[in-house]
Amino acid sequence: MEAFQESQALNHSLLEQLPLGIFRKDREGRFVLVNSEFCRIKGMKAEEFLGKTPVEIAAAKRRNWGQRGRQPSMPPPGWNIMNGSCKPANPSS
Repeated sequence: MEAFQESQALNHSLLEQLPLGIFRKDREGRFVLVNSEFCRIKGMKAEEFLGKTPVEIAAAKRRNWGQRGRQPSMPPPGWNIMNGSCKPANPSS
């Protein structure tokens, strides 16, 4: 068991030291591993990825758009800025 733990620690150390953004997903497409460079590139924390699919992450980002104290230069595709908030360009009735 100790050899396994040492191997895991070595793998974790290697992933964190690489200058590449690395992630791993499970069969359902959920993130199960992200390294710090991947998080830095994406501008998010690991907790915002782990256990979620890219679709879930994108939906959360749309909900939280502009609430982090910084605003992107353009709204997400299909969205417009109206009265200081981001709204769908063609809201469904």
